[in-house]
Amino acid sequence: MRSSTSHILGLIGNLLDFQKLESNQVVINEMPFDPLQLSLEIAESFRPLAESKGLDYIVEVTPTEGILYTSDPLRLRQIYSNIVSNAVKFTAEGSISVRAWIEVYKNETLLHFQCVDTGIGIDPSDRNKIFKEFSRLSSAQAIDGLGLGLTITNKLVTLLGGVIVIDGRKNKGSSFLVNIPIKQSTEQTIEESAGEEHDQDCIKYLKVLWLDDDALMLRMVSELLKDRGVTICAVDNGKNALKLLENEIFDVVFSDIRMPGMNGFDFIRQVRDNLKLDVPVFAITANSDKEADKYKSAGFNGMLAKPFKPEELFSLLRKYCKIHTNETLETPIETNHIPAKGFDLNNLFVYCGDDPELKKEILDTFVAETSKHVNELRYCLETTDLKSGSALAHKLISVITLLGDDDLTARLRRLDKEDFSASHDVWKTLMQKVIEEINSILLQAKGIEIE
Repeated sequence: MRSSTSHILGLIGNLLDFQKLESNQVVINEMPFDPLQLSLEIAESFRPLAESKGLDYIVEVTPTEGILYTSDPLRLRQIYSNIVSNAVKFTAEGSISVRAWIEVYKNETLLHFQCVDTGIGIDPSDRNKIFKEFSRLSSAQAIDGLGLGLTITNKLVTLLGGVIVIDGRKNKGSSFLVNIPIKQSTEQTIEESAGEEHDQDCIKYLKVLWLDDDALMLRMVSELLKDRGVTICAVDNGKNALKLLENEIFDVVFSDIRMPGMNGFDFIRQVRDNLKLDVPVFAITANSDKEADKYKSAGFNGMLAKPFKPEELFSLLRKYCKIHTNETLETPIETNHIPAKGFDLNNLFVYCGDDPELKKEILDTFVAETSKHVNELRYCLETTDLKSGSALAHKLISVITLLGDDDLTARLRRLDKEDFSASHDVWKTLMQKVIEEINSILLQAKGIEIE
């Protein structure tokens, strides 16, 4: 169940990655590492899932015994994981074979990674759209997904100066071969590449306090972090969070900004001025990263922009682990999304697999919380309460982003950001439109039957 929650948040990650690539915001971070060891770890990580489906899973990778090369291991991990994940997803029977090797060709060192499966294959009519965003192959219509994985993979491979070679026939399986140029590192100490594994391990020793009045977000984040072994205390109001901080020791704290009663700025002021604690506290906000200085000035250590993808949260926590070795903690930067047109409630649980219990829990929480927010919006409309209406619009942005409704998201952002003090009629018209559209989503959500 917890891993399914991770995948739900991972859906947002694909949208964010796509937007970053489209706006040229992805930075390649080259460092020394063992590429074949990385390939082996990624390949083996999918073995349990493949074998649980009754597939023959073959891995042919021989590590280079500590010889280091330079490239971006994070992006390579993303590329390889997308390819193998697709192979497992689209192969119902037969086998999957994963190979990786290094070859010197015309004075250039190439890292090869190949995944061959006996799955649904590729229809000839799909070849021209296989890397097109939001496209679903004709042979994959019955399988959940957004159609972004291979688009992101291809763009990342291109950024690394490589190519993808694809072969396959419908119902005859597929072959994906990735060729990436790499260079032998001048640093040949394996300790240089051991940091990532240490970072992964250290997360499970952390104790995190998470403050947010959004019940759905609390539930999803709690399951996500518990799945990684993190001890998390999730609370929905600042008063309870302060009580916990008085009596317990936490490694890092996250606080939403827009909350009723005690907001995020009130909370951080209490933490710094009254409790006199220097515990790292990060603001959770849908506002622009351009406002990062405002949060730091208020006493926050940085900000986590929502909607965020799991890896952004994990990366922040890993860097926090390094505080104990006097390394610098960087502030995460917000990335806006590019959602699909309209809305799709399946995005709430597109990766839940066969876990009906989790699907029902997520859906019920969404309906309950969103219905409450709609009633509050309606009251704001009746009383012309612009300030509360703005706060509620801000709160709804994340979940509407997840559903992929770009028009409704744009309206919510207007309600959140624009000053309507001199144009109440415009505000009322916009608010009424938002309420109607959210009610339409709720009507469809209430009609979903989880089997």
